[in-house]
Amino acid sequence: MHFYSHNIGDFNNATRHLTRVERSLYRDLIELYYDSEQPLQSVNTDRLARRVLAQTEEELTALAYVLDEFFQEFDGNYNHARCDAEIAKYHTNTSAKAKAGIASAKARKAKKEQDSTPVEQTLNKCATKQETRNNKQETITKKKTPPTAIEIPEWLDGNLLNDFIDSRKANKKPMTKKAISLLINKISKERDNGHDPKQMLEDAILAGWQSVYPKDNANKTNGILINHSGFTPKQLKNQSVTASVLDVHNTDW
Repeated sequence: MHFYSHNIGDFNNATRHLTRVERSLYRDLIELYYDSEQPLQSVNTDRLARRVLAQTEEELTALAYVLDEFFQEFDGNYNHARCDAEIAKYHTNTSAKAKAGIASAKARKAKKEQDSTPVEQTLNKCATKQETRNNKQETITKKKTPPTAIEIPEWLDGNLLNDFIDSRKANKKPMTKKAISLLINKISKERDNGHDPKQMLEDAILAGWQSVYPKDNANKTNGILINHSGFTPKQLKNQSVTASVLDVHNTDW
């Protein structure tokens, strides 16, 4: 035990007649007694003297006097009645606290198990429904085989293609893997017809189109306006009116 109750009044009354050296050695002896929680060995007094730092003739004489007055030598040990009583009390309290801690832990565990019982009963009643639901969830959440990466031709700018795909997402028209493959095929055909893939993608991103178109056919076909933006005719008309009011071709503003 590293802590003990030191009654100053009792200690002073019991040691008032001692010298300063004797009082100091007595205090060292009882602290050693409490720290080891056992009597002091009387078999080897030289070792005991070293443990309490008694080295000079005065200190050794004082040590012998204190041991003789306050300790009882029995069966190779120096016993101290007050120290023995305090150590026994300490062990009793420690044991009681340990038992109380174990009992408290058991009570918390029992309460936890009791609180979980209604939930377990409810789950047991719904076991069949839960099993069916889990089977459905397993089917729904079953991981699909990751799609293979789409092969992009060397002549096609992959970053620009991704920008177009992001533009479609922004317009809430996301593209599937199949749609991207079809788009690449369309760009490839137009490229074979002499059209620039980069220019077609840039025009589509700028105009917010859902697909790409050759530059000479991007706006008109046989004099008919092609609506690639996905806006309704009414929305296009409103945009035209706004553009005429703002005069978007006038760079002075």
